[in-house]
Formats: sequence, structure tokens, C-alpha cells
Amino acid sequence: MKANAGITEILRSITDLSCDRHHFISDFLTNAGLSPIPVTIGQARFILLRFDNKLYSPKLGPVKVLAAHHDSAPGSPGANDNAAAVVQLMLASPRLAGATRPHNTIMLFTDKEEADLSGSPKTQGSFMLGEFFRSQGMKDLVFMNLDMTGRGDTVVISEAAELFLASRNKSNTELYKKLHNLRELLLTRIPQTVRGRFLSLRTPFSDNLGFLLQGFPAIHLTLLPFHEASLYKKQMDTLKDDLAQTGNSSGNKINGVPAASVFRARFAAIQPETWRLRHGQADTVDSLDMASFPLMEEVIQVISKLDMAGNR
Repeated sequence: MKANAGITEILRSITDLSCDRHHFISDFLTNAGLSPIPVTIGQARFILLRFDNKLYSPKLGPVKVLAAHHDSAPGSPGANDNAAAVVQLMLASPRLAGATRPHNTIMLFTDKEEADLSGSPKTQGSFMLGEFFRSQGMKDLVFMNLDMTGRGDTVVISEAAELFLASRNKSNTELYKKLHNLRELLLTRIPQTVRGRFLSLRTPFSDNLGFLLQGFPAIHLTLLPFHEASLYKKQMDTLKDDLAQTGNSSGNKINGVPAASVFRARFAAIQPETWRLRHGQADTVDSLDMASFPLMEEVIQVISKLDMAGNR
């Protein structure tokens, strides 16, 4: 695929069920004059895109990793989950490559996000990749995982990672502090220059979970239509209030049912329509909101310019 192809053409090509997405992404980046680095761990195929050395400076703090998983659920076109985010990174890569000032940003196209996590999250590709980074001495990294960013006008910065750590009594750890500071930084800086709506909500995990379990700050960014995001926030607030009345003990029950089970069932029931499309045949290019692409282009540019020196 040529780097100057139209967005819709690129999306229809990458969501074709016969498309080898790993090859497609590598081919696109190469045609754009860039040098993608393939990383294979077992059956997982990743692509790392690092820019010229002059675009990196230790004065800017940790290296920012903009990540998007390229795999899709079997049988699904995977347009919003997660071809849209992949294409958004692909299209943004030439601009980051041509930057005149250091931005400390790399791009990462991950695999096996859709792995069956019923056994262990360690089967997720990002967990294996996080382990690989640590083995290579690449420890000063901050991950921002873009997932389901092709529908909507509201940027959602996930609270899930912090809630996950807090539920495991890790809210006093350095990792939690870094995550919290990262989320606050994104909520402050992105709205300053990006036109749109912004919320911080609990979301399903993307493959930031695997990086998080390897000890890296890793946060999920997604998009939702404003009416879906608003309704979901209202329903989540109600759910949290209801559960708060049961206390914090893991043994607490609601009408004889463990509170954790009640939460999981009700959380599944209030999923926004956009999230319900994932993993199915209806997740097509025609279901996307093309206005999400210039919106995410702005978000990516803001993130690339963030100075992370205070988030070591």
C-alpha cells in the first residue's frame, strides 16, 4: 500500500479478512521512507518504529510509546478494533519522522491483544513484549495504547489501570503514582490544543494490561460518541454508588451474590454501543466516524510533544 493512499482505501485494505496486517503495516511504513523493525516472540509479530536519533533526548524524560494492536478477533473485520488506531499511527508517522525538535516518541504495533485471557494475562502479546524490553535494558518507557479510536468525538482517557492497581493494594506504589500523573497530564494538556470533548472513565483493558503487569506505566486512550460516553458515565456513577454501600470487603454480597460478580455483570450490561460492535462482523469500515481521524491526529501530535521529565 502506497503511503499517499486515501484513508478509506487504506482501511478497506487492512480490514479485508485476507490481509496480513503485519506485512501491510511494514510495507506502508517502508514506502513512506521509514525503517520499521520487526520483533517476533513466539507466534506474536510486532513492529517497532523508532525515528532518527536526533529526535530523542534524555532531558525529556521517559520515551513515550504510542501503541496499537494490529490483530483482530477471528472472523471480524476489526475496523474499530483496532484497524482505525493502527492507521492513525501509520498516517502520523511521517510527520513525527520529519520533526525538527526531539519528541522522545516511538510507535509500536502489537500482536496477540485478542488472545484468550481466560487463563492468564501473561498470554497477551504485550506482556511478552514488556518482558523483552526489560531484557534489553529498555526500562524507561511510558505506554499510551490507542484502541477503538475510530468512532466518536469524545476522547476517553482510561482509569482502568489505576483502579486495577488500587484493587490490589498498590495505590501507594511508584507505578501507581506515575500512572496517575500521566492521566492527569493527558487530561490537562490534550484539551488545551485539541478541539473536542474529554472524559476520564473506566474502560475495558487494551493491551496496556500486559505492559502494566511488567511494571510499565501504560494507559488506554479510546473514543466514544458523546451521547454514549455521557450515558455510560452516568450508569457507571450509579453502579459505583450502589457498590460503595456494600463496603470494600471482597466477601461482601448483594442479595446473596458476591459484589464482584454483580459488578462484572452490570459493567457488561452498560457497555456503550460502540464497544458492543467489537469482535463481531459489524465492526466494519462503514461503522467508523471519519471525523475521528483528524481528531486523533491532533491527539497524537500533542502526546508526541509532551515533556515527560517529571514522570520518571
